[in-house]
Amino acid sequence: MKKNRITKLKIDKLFGYQDISIDFESRVKILIGENGLGKTTVLNMLYFLLDKKFDKLDDIKFERIELVFSNKRKISFTHNSLSYFLEKPKRYQSGQFYQILSKQLSQKDVNNLKNIIDDKKIHPIERDKIIAAKINELGVKINAPSRYIYENIKKLISEFEAIEFQKIIEQIDSEVQSKILYFPTFRRIESQFSNLSSNSREALLEEYPFLDESDLSKLYNADIIQFGMQDVEARISNITSEITQKSLVGFSNITGDLLGQLSQNFPISIVRKRKDDDKLKIILERVGSRISFDDKENIINYVKSGDVTNKGLLYLIDKLIDLYDEQESLDKAIKDFRDTCNLYLNRKAFVYDESQVSLKILRENSSESVELDYLSSGEKQIVSLFSKIYLEKEENYIVLFDEPELSLSIFWQQRLLPDIMSSQQCNFLLAVTHSPFIYDNNLEEYAFGLDQYFVKN
Repeated sequence: MKKNRITKLKIDKLFGYQDISIDFESRVKILIGENGLGKTTVLNMLYFLLDKKFDKLDDIKFERIELVFSNKRKISFTHNSLSYFLEKPKRYQSGQFYQILSKQLSQKDVNNLKNIIDDKKIHPIERDKIIAAKINELGVKINAPSRYIYENIKKLISEFEAIEFQKIIEQIDSEVQSKILYFPTFRRIESQFSNLSSNSREALLEEYPFLDESDLSKLYNADIIQFGMQDVEARISNITSEITQKSLVGFSNITGDLLGQLSQNFPISIVRKRKDDDKLKIILERVGSRISFDDKENIINYVKSGDVTNKGLLYLIDKLIDLYDEQESLDKAIKDFRDTCNLYLNRKAFVYDESQVSLKILRENSSESVELDYLSSGEKQIVSLFSKIYLEKEENYIVLFDEPELSLSIFWQQRLLPDIMSSQQCNFLLAVTHSPFIYDNNLEEYAFGLDQYFVKN
């Protein structure tokens, strides 16, 4: 089934004056522009919308934002609607005047009043008087200051907007099925910050104003930034442990099944010769001491002999190879991660021992291992990125990249985005850059200047 993806982003009156309309004809787009053009703001707005960080989106000046998907559905709302929603009205219904308003005013009446409030050309004092007069025209009689009437009308509008905006949130949840990988310019902060005191938290928030407390709470989930390389170590540990555990559980199930087959003839369809020595050796090592060394050797030698008389042993061998095949997707994920990272590592490489289910970095022509924290800044960026893409259990990602060239050599810049796309894990990629080397590759046709998407008024 074809995956739904983003096909258009439209922003009206960004910074109060600039209309932008970006078409995404394919799964990848690279936006080029000098500092100050607004490319990072556009990327951030898309991220804030997709990840429902509405409080951050509210901090940016714009009039309306719209997102269109390949299934022709769209998400669209105004900044005013967002602001009303974020006011999060509490139980204003307890007030007598509020109850009168909510009973006597229709949705159309509320919308008309909202248009008056949103009209920036009307002076606040004049606006309050107009609102009070309109309320009187609608048959709501109250002897109260116009400011009091205005505040209650705003509360009523906020409640209506909260109900409507909830539909937008549900639509985002429905349309955005991919996990979002967002890489801002502050992608990885070195390990000395890993133990955050209250003072260092404040310093971090001051240095990176786009961060908030919710971001800090997500640090070890690696949604935005990471401290040190603990997140990568955890991903490697999780996937290798899963393979080992599945091997042991699978072997226990096989032996139980084998005992059940002893009381009857082995099925003809199962008694078959499968020459796959490498797979058999690997899975025998993975079950560890559950099978003695001598028994492992006997099994391997039996397969090599070509003898087919021991149907029970053939059945066991067949099931062991099936067990390996069941884990093959996990093995492939590790191998793809290893092979991709090794294109970037300098005089060192990831080595995957399938039998022991271990993944290490070894120095070139040496058995000396290298800890992840001792990689260069650029190597850390690469390893972290591809560990997310390959080692996490996600079918596809939306990747949003701000200045992917940071800390990367020219050669690495040229191959980074193509390697992400060739992973077959990326449903949509948007990168913003001012480095020509980022698109000096087979993605050049997808690179455009951001100003090409400025709508001329």
